[in-house]
Amino acid sequence: ADVVKRCPHHQSEDMSENKSHLIRVEGSQLAQYFEDPYTKRQSVTVPYERPQLGSEMTTILLSFMCNSSC
Repeated sequence: ADVVKRCPHHQSEDMSENKSHLIRVEGSQLAQYFEDPYTKRQSVTVPYERPQLGSEMTTILLSFMCNSSC
């Protein structure tokens, strides 16, 4: 029921606009990060990109910015 965000320690070290987001998309400049103004829940969207020629799928790389040990 609680909103999950990055720990204060790692947020303070990050200079990006989305430093509180726990999940980040790697390798896409088109990713958009959102935070609901009422619930404070965060989300990220990535536009669909066609697979490269000869491939049947597209890979989206996600990074978890904090570990459970934080």
